[in-house]
Amino acid sequence: MKVFELAKEIGVPSSDVVALLKENEVPVKNHMTPLSDEAIEMVRANYITVPDEPEKVEVKEPKKVVKTDADYRPEEMIPCRSLFAGVLLFTGDHTHMTYAFNGAGDRRNIEYQDLKAAMLQHKGSIFDPDIIIEDENLINDEHWFEVKEVYENMFNEKDIEKVMNLPYRDFEKAFIQLPITAKKRIITTYATQMENGTFEQWNKAKIIDKVCGTRFDLKM
Repeated sequence: MKVFELAKEIGVPSSDVVALLKENEVPVKNHMTPLSDEAIEMVRANYITVPDEPEKVEVKEPKKVVKTDADYRPEEMIPCRSLFAGVLLFTGDHTHMTYAFNGAGDRRNIEYQDLKAAMLQHKGSIFDPDIIIEDENLINDEHWFEVKEVYENMFNEKDIEKVMNLPYRDFEKAFIQLPITAKKRIITTYATQMENGTFEQWNKAKIIDKVCGTRFDLKM
């Protein structure tokens, strides 16, 4: 390699390379002088530097704030859904308000204090459920473990499997009707199938993302 070729490679004038070589007592006449391997490496080492690796900054994900039973205000509205085929009237023992549900799947908000009173009194509307509470934090709180157990026992493995095997259009309607605990079981099953490379129900995954806010779409 000649001086001018090396200069072009590293992007500097040939005169700068000649000057550097002379400073290091390398015999050179002009830009046409052939260079030894040692001279080439010396010039490259002078001009070409390896940038330091950027310092790795550990990014910590913000901790998910889990709301507990004690965090709910008495008047806070909690989303609920009816399982009853006809008109269902739920009267709150605390506020004495009547909440009207119009058919299975109808959604209404009920004040926390009325739901808490019904839970503490083991009312049939909660424990032989006519309505399903759709607040995940509330259901997972230790004070509401009996309600969670009711929801978990509403659907056995065969029931869950039947829902998962439904055709696409029927699956959407059925999945929406499930209590939180049953939805979680299907989500967990599908996530495991994705990890194992055996999952093929991508249309159903889109429904779950829409209903539950999951991000199965990132794995598609």
